[in-house]
Amino acid sequence: MSTIALDQAQRQLPELIRGLLTEGEILILDQNVPVAKLSALNTVAPPHSLRDHQPSSVGALLQPYPALDEDLLAEMQPAFR
Repeated sequence: MSTIALDQAQRQLPELIRGLLTEGEILILDQNVPVAKLSALNTVAPPHSLRDHQPSSVGALLQPYPALDEDLLAEMQPAFR
């Protein structure tokens, strides 16, 4: 668990919150006395290499290639009128 001074935490709050995903918890000190603790709801470590990365499906984005007998030009012409 890392620590940070209260005045510095106030200035860097957005960065601290984003850092919670990897840090897990941050202890906030006021004059070297612990006063608060920031903790993430879910901690997720970033992948260490591309081998650890889990791909997601793009099946919904892929469209089948049109058949040669389809008239794509006629389909596009109304858009240019």
